[in-house]
Amino acid sequence: MRSFDGMSDTHIGAHMEASGPEAHLGMPGAAMIFEPLLLDALQQIVGYRAWLDGWFLMPVGMKRISRFGAPPRPGAQIRACVRYRKLDGRRVEADYEAYDSDGRPWIRVDSLEAWRVLSPKALLEANHRPREGYLAQPGPLDSAAVRFYSVKVDNLGDLPPDWAARLYLRPDEWAIYQRRPALDWLLGRIAAKDAVRAWLCQHRKLLLHPLEVEIGNDPDGAPRLRVPSLPSLAVSIAHIANEAVAGVSEASRLGVDLAEVKERQNGFAGFAFRAEELACFPAGPSESWIHRAWCAKEAAAKASGLGLGQLPQFRIVGVEPETGAVEIEFGGIRLIAATRHEGNRAMAMVVP
Repeated sequence: MRSFDGMSDTHIGAHMEASGPEAHLGMPGAAMIFEPLLLDALQQIVGYRAWLDGWFLMPVGMKRISRFGAPPRPGAQIRACVRYRKLDGRRVEADYEAYDSDGRPWIRVDSLEAWRVLSPKALLEANHRPREGYLAQPGPLDSAAVRFYSVKVDNLGDLPPDWAARLYLRPDEWAIYQRRPALDWLLGRIAAKDAVRAWLCQHRKLLLHPLEVEIGNDPDGAPRLRVPSLPSLAVSIAHIANEAVAGVSEASRLGVDLAEVKERQNGFAGFAFRAEELACFPAGPSESWIHRAWCAKEAAAKASGLGLGQLPQFRIVGVEPETGAVEIEFGGIRLIAATRHEGNRAMAMVVP
């Protein structure tokens, strides 16, 4: 695409330049009936208009495609125009025509149909400016030292999760996701990669595509940043059904946790905490503080490099209601967890 001649409620005009398929498809000397890159560029005429208006187009079919001459040579100038047949809240139907540099018709597409997909602004930015855009957003525990990002399934808008997976997952990660397409795991990777990218942008002035950030797992399952050229960063991920959070720091270890605040079975507080721990909670063991303290323990266990089976060894020894800090003792070591309760979510983060 080289330029747009104008837009109206019914028409769009544009100029394009042919590039040739062999430069992109690894097919030197290919004799193609239809040049795929130019066909895609024709659709992008309306796609660009959609971007300006804040929505996506997903092509679903066409009635007819007619070719009147051979595909233009690489470098040839092409004039194109689009005429809308239908444009409403959910569907676009349009005719496309393209002419060669001598003004002769080259191709015509009748009634190309596409669905309009409404998208959150962050999703548009992540798609069109992947190095600058983020699907996840800074969470309430975000700071200069620790980038704490959260993402919800709502951040994907109308688009299926696989679209976000293609944007964020490297080939090995995509293979894992295909074997077990779990939404919570995907959201965790999105939150973690965006937190890493935000940290590197702030501290190293680097703008990375999500696919340039590789996050694997240690033998114990803990996430690990695996990019040799990047500084060593601690990464921690937590997720529930439709939401995930992640923290990134230069510290040697880091732990985050997330929980849905809801009424638990009778006896849960007594099972999860000792009597002396419950006595630390302000105004008694409310649902809010039970979940915040439980998240604090799990975050502390992650930050200590231990499994959740070691949770009974972590004890709540103090709570600061105004700041949300929870003090935890483990093996003679004191850890401070930052906690928050927002909506029906409790979260905690520990940086030893």
